[in-house]
Amino acid sequence: MRDQQQQVANFHKHMHVAPKTNWEECEDHQLIMLANMMKEASEAMEKDGRVKCPRLCRIHLMLEELAEFILTDNEVDAFDGMMDLLYVTLGTCDVHSWPASEGFAEVHRSNMTKTPKQGPRLRNKGENYVPPNLEYVLQTFRSAKELVGERKPLTLKERKNRALAKRNNRQPVDGNNTPSEG
Repeated sequence: MRDQQQQVANFHKHMHVAPKTNWEECEDHQLIMLANMMKEASEAMEKDGRVKCPRLCRIHLMLEELAEFILTDNEVDAFDGMMDLLYVTLGTCDVHSWPASEGFAEVHRSNMTKTPKQGPRLRNKGENYVPPNLEYVLQTFRSAKELVGERKPLTLKERKNRALAKRNNRQPVDGNNTPSEG
């Protein structure tokens, strides 16, 4: 994760975004109103039972955490909101079997082709911008998984069995009662 954060810092430097060294509270009534709407939408989704759909469940969690980040008035709670949002984002990648590290690397590669801010616009992609090829990332990831085959994680009992077998110089057995690789 530290490598990804450094890549974002490099992008900020490329885009001339000055790092903030202190927490500052921002009073923006429209933003607060938007955050309250997100919070209400998140609560309504939960109350109505619409979070049973995996995608809506993930949206519900993201809205909740983003609203928490927006509505806080102190740095620790803001950091908590961002870490929760990051956790939910990684969880969403896991639920959908998306390769977060590979996807991040591709988006970073693409972002580094953007032109630094010029004029009143907050973001400017510029003429050298090359969009991320996330379709290729997904295809490559899924092809590799098919070639290698997915191994399920070992249970605690299986790990203990493997350690015991190694100690006794025997071939361990995995969860399918077949000898596992050593």
